[in-house]
Amino acid sequence: MHPASPTEVTILGVGIIGIMSGLQLLERGVAVTFIDRHEPGDREQTSYGNAGSISIGNMMPMGKPGFIKEGAGMLIDPLAPLMLPIQYWHRSVPWVAKVCATSSERNALATAHAIGDLNLVSAAAWRKTVADLKLGDLVQATGWLKLYESEASFAKTRLEQQLMTELGIAYEVLDREQICDREPDIAPVFYGGLCQTESLAITNPGKLMKRLCAAALSRGAIFKKADVLAIERQADGYRLELTGGPHECATVLLSAGAWSQRLLEPLGYHIPLETERGYHLMFDSAASLSGPVINMDRYIALCPMGPNIRMTSCVELAGLDQPADYNRITKLAGVAQNFLPKLGNDVTDRWMGYRPSLPDSRPVIGKASRDPGLFLAFGNGHLGMTQGAGTGQLIAELICTGKTSLDLQAYSPVRFNA
Repeated sequence: MHPASPTEVTILGVGIIGIMSGLQLLERGVAVTFIDRHEPGDREQTSYGNAGSISIGNMMPMGKPGFIKEGAGMLIDPLAPLMLPIQYWHRSVPWVAKVCATSSERNALATAHAIGDLNLVSAAAWRKTVADLKLGDLVQATGWLKLYESEASFAKTRLEQQLMTELGIAYEVLDREQICDREPDIAPVFYGGLCQTESLAITNPGKLMKRLCAAALSRGAIFKKADVLAIERQADGYRLELTGGPHECATVLLSAGAWSQRLLEPLGYHIPLETERGYHLMFDSAASLSGPVINMDRYIALCPMGPNIRMTSCVELAGLDQPADYNRITKLAGVAQNFLPKLGNDVTDRWMGYRPSLPDSRPVIGKASRDPGLFLAFGNGHLGMTQGAGTGQLIAELICTGKTSLDLQAYSPVRFNA
């Protein structure tokens, strides 16, 4: 630990980014205090309800070539997974315009490489964490199978395959017969598939979060259950206004997911963070899958989780305050049943969470430009679980040594003048 390294860090948020950052800081001898209004692994946490895939090969940004045409088509399709409620257009349309501005092939390639580099760091960090904490019952090497209904849709994977090859990410191309051999319960309706063979799957994300937090607490971390109302600058650090009273500290890591910009706004930072709300349904199903699969034409993922199947879908740009709308994902369940007939109709749970996303599809990982003790790690979008271990490692390296094993320029908050 170098001389300027802090001896204690307060982490705002106990989602996957916060917990993994805390574990990495503890490993480096730094005392950690977590603050969140919800318990780790509770269903109110975004880390609870995801598809459970650590999908190393997923690197294509939202703003890829063809995004404008594809997005426009989704807006008029009643079974598309994209939802833009009209009452939120004043916020969502300007944000989508920022995504469109990044959708040139040149920008998309640069971003894909940045995402892929972070995914690779995270893959190694995840494997080490799983081995060190003996999490093999919850995190397993199943691969991630992406399915395409037509030759035309499969042809769009050319660039993705090229990038995986360049980065050394293993994958297999499957035809219709090979898909059926791998997943017999999948109906023979797909032209082809891509299997990211090195991807991992989480059998219970909520339980995994609780186990990770328990490991941090066993190593001396402290958890304070409180809502963070404000971050205030002081001469020697920060005063956090909490629902249970103030908390003073010299170093803060803000990893509060979709709520991060609300806490930054009073400090004068304006990061274009948006909330891509995601939905899931849990099925008590007779279907059997060897690992997560996703219909890429409909963006419907089906993920085995213990005796159940979790279906995730929908991107809803509706902020943090609008009520959940389960109508679209309920309709999409019928589409899912078309390609997994044994899925059935027995829905045992439904859920909505808040993915923190930035228009250039890259997270913020770095030091706030105007506050020496304030570090930022959020905005991983659809890849929060995938990038959680790597983001935690990199921000801990930065806090403790000022040097990182991956150049953080592509993820720097400075790109948003923050």
